[in-house]
Amino acid sequence: TCDPAYFYYFPNNLGGMAFLYLPFKLASWFGITDYYAIAMVFNGLLATATVLLTVLIGKTLWGAKAGALVLALFLLSPPTYTIAPVFYTDSLSLVFPVLAFYLYLQYRKSAGPRKKLLFAALLCATAAAGMLVKFTVVIVLIAIVIYELCSKGIKSALALAACGGLMAGLAFAGLNSYFYA
Repeated sequence: TCDPAYFYYFPNNLGGMAFLYLPFKLASWFGITDYYAIAMVFNGLLATATVLLTVLIGKTLWGAKAGALVLALFLLSPPTYTIAPVFYTDSLSLVFPVLAFYLYLQYRKSAGPRKKLLFAALLCATAAAGMLVKFTVVIVLIAIVIYELCSKGIKSALALAACGGLMAGLAFAGLNSYFYA
């Protein structure tokens, strides 16, 4: 990572770098320049959000006892306590598939077409942003589309797939135009 050409060799890290730029820029407005500490706190907050969202998913799907069990499993897992200083694409992207799935659950239970559209757009934007950091986040979007196909039919699945494709295309075009301009 000390090589000046690192991001030319491994351009898949550009999304993570762009993602970390946001807290770095915000902290610099307050005169904070310890970027390692900023990245560590930010990654810790992302990990905490991942835990809380996973607990909410367990609670939504199977009730409060399941949510408590999910929390207990996280608390028994050593990486939960040691992930903050490991701000690489794996940890930076962890919140995105979990948030996308949580938004899908909200999409499924929403009543009106406006709410459905809002949750579909949010889940697709979340997945697209996560794909910028680590492309494997696409797996959650594919799983959601397959589940939607099996449970609601092709029309609903195609709508989600089109939304996800459009958001991902816009996200990647935006990132590429920013970095390569």
